[in-house]
Amino acid sequence: MFAGITDEAIFVADYQTIYMASLRQPMKTRIRLPLKNLLRPIAIALDPFENRIYWTDLTNGVVGRSSINGKDQEIIHSGMVRPMGIALDLLAGNVYWVNNGNDTIEVSKLNGKYRKVLISNLTSPYAIALDTSRG
Repeated sequence: MFAGITDEAIFVADYQTIYMASLRQPMKTRIRLPLKNLLRPIAIALDPFENRIYWTDLTNGVVGRSSINGKDQEIIHSGMVRPMGIALDLLAGNVYWVNNGNDTIEVSKLNGKYRKVLISNLTSPYAIALDTSRG
């Protein structure tokens, strides 16, 4: 299942882990992604072109990413208070996330470079979605 992502897979963040399951098979066949040190993954986003998954971990206060096989897991941002929602703009090469503890929406390149706050002074933001068709 790790060889390539199909359009018939679903990813689920559950307490201390992220699962991948085929929609062609019963949910009993879910596979735990081999990610380390997850405490409370809240949101996940998929880059199907690079076979990468991105997540926010509420307890660890991080934005992380890894290939689906877990071999190159890395933290691209840390030191946050309650990071929540996450979204990818694959055309622009950006990752966006909600920093609930600071009431902000932030962005960086997919590799973590050029981090900046886009919107501040929100009231308890949780989720984010992008309209990439309109830039």
